[in-house]
Amino acid sequence: MFFLFPIFTYILNGTMYVDYKVLIPFIPILTLFVANMMFNFENNKKIINKSLVISLLIGIFVFLFNLDNNKKIIFILELLMLILCFMIKIKFKKSKLNNLFILVIVITVALFTSFNSDSLYLKDDYNNLTNSDSKGYEEVFNNEESIYRVANNNYLLQNINRILSTDYYSGTIYSSTSNNNYKSFYYNETGNEITQRTYGKITSSMNIFYNLYNANKFFVSDGSVPVGYNRVSVNDNLYVNEDVLPIIYASDNVMGYDKYKELEFPYNMEALLKNIIVKDYSNSNFESSIEDFNGSISILENIDNIKINKINNLYSFDIENTTNMKFKVDGLNKNDILMIEFSLDNNQKCSNGDLEITINEIKNVLSCNGWKYHNKNTTFNYVLSSNDVINELNVVFSKGNYVISDLKIYVINYDKLENIKNNVDEFIFDKEKTKGNYIKGNINVTKDGYLYMSIPYDEGFTIYLNGKKQNYEKVDGSFIGFKINKGVYSLEIIYNAPFLKEGKIASIIGTIIFGVIFISENRKIKKRVELKSKFPIVEKLKLLKIKFP
Repeated sequence: MFFLFPIFTYILNGTMYVDYKVLIPFIPILTLFVANMMFNFENNKKIINKSLVISLLIGIFVFLFNLDNNKKIIFILELLMLILCFMIKIKFKKSKLNNLFILVIVITVALFTSFNSDSLYLKDDYNNLTNSDSKGYEEVFNNEESIYRVANNNYLLQNINRILSTDYYSGTIYSSTSNNNYKSFYYNETGNEITQRTYGKITSSMNIFYNLYNANKFFVSDGSVPVGYNRVSVNDNLYVNEDVLPIIYASDNVMGYDKYKELEFPYNMEALLKNIIVKDYSNSNFESSIEDFNGSISILENIDNIKINKINNLYSFDIENTTNMKFKVDGLNKNDILMIEFSLDNNQKCSNGDLEITINEIKNVLSCNGWKYHNKNTTFNYVLSSNDVINELNVVFSKGNYVISDLKIYVINYDKLENIKNNVDEFIFDKEKTKGNYIKGNINVTKDGYLYMSIPYDEGFTIYLNGKKQNYEKVDGSFIGFKINKGVYSLEIIYNAPFLKEGKIASIIGTIIFGVIFISENRKIKKRVELKSKFPIVEKLKLLKIKFP
């Protein structure tokens, strides 16, 4: 019952989703059940026929409702072979080879299924991955006075949790238990392109707003890069942008959270770059430099087999196969950032696949509606930027039915953003002492204001300012900050995961209980063995279900 009803799996997964991989730790218990069943077959032949009937019914249920076509064939073959083995065992009661045959069948099917469902990473693919890495980043990091982050735009999924060295700091992660504040910020506030079909995968982004905000000073790419990034070496794919905000800084530019929530993308990201957003604050002098795009976008290459139906600001069309369309853009200047936003109003079935739209190498994906880790990406955002003038849009549509509405296009020049770092006081890391869960460094605060850290807000941080413990709050809706006055400060930050100590205590108690049970059960088994050797008639009476005092 525990395995069949999804509610238990849902609870074990922390109410995040229903995924049966959480039951893997129960395999030893299942193995014990199977062993007990085999033991009963040996000692009570009458239950064999009942078991076969029940197993067949369960097998048909699994066959019809839970397996894909390839596994159905394997499952039926295994079931038939096992039934045949049991029938042989009934007819030839002393067949010692039968258990061996059953073991061989089960192991063979398990291995065959495993090898056909696991994706092994090919050596050539791994070599391509490592060859795409920058060869000069270690030297660049060593010469860097403070600490900044790296965005790797090659092999987004493979690099998501890949850290190349102890000096390689990244804002990407894929984990079911990653910080919810950061996850919400990445998906809902930044206007990032969502390249993955699974919610929770935080990859590198081409969004220049996000890269400036997230202290992504270094950018690795074999293709295009956002505006403001310049190649470090002609022979390498590492780029650097000196304009990004520091990981930790102080500023007197403060904006109230209520005022901030009135702003939609992309105005909100400009506000984040130029202000620290604080909950209990009412004043705001923010004026946006973003404008509506007044240029023109026209089809450069007409696709005859695509019929676009337009009703007001709603566009609908069908794509039978992956299709490329080119558009000409007029009205942009050098270093202009073009922002395109629209809603995707249909979410097609998984039999038709995900919906994907790529513009100038920036891809957005909407998961099909049956996918258990649905990415919720119903609004596609594209922040297009380049060190050159953008005069073309290369758009790629995947197969599917599209209904697009609320199309909006904005523009801002990079020169409105490139000086934001000059308006903050940078925290300088002590690179030798900043390791693991400990951060140390110094900051010279020139004006009263707030200290901001692009570290997701969480309980468990202990912050010391000139040796005195400092309370902190949530700023920018998702990150750590606190009030700070003008002065020179030494800053220390220590992080200990909440309930870590309690978890260790619970594990120790559990281990002790397990040890007590193990010793107790072991003694009972020894007593049974001694009793069986002294009084064998008692065991026989038990098998015959004869009660005795």
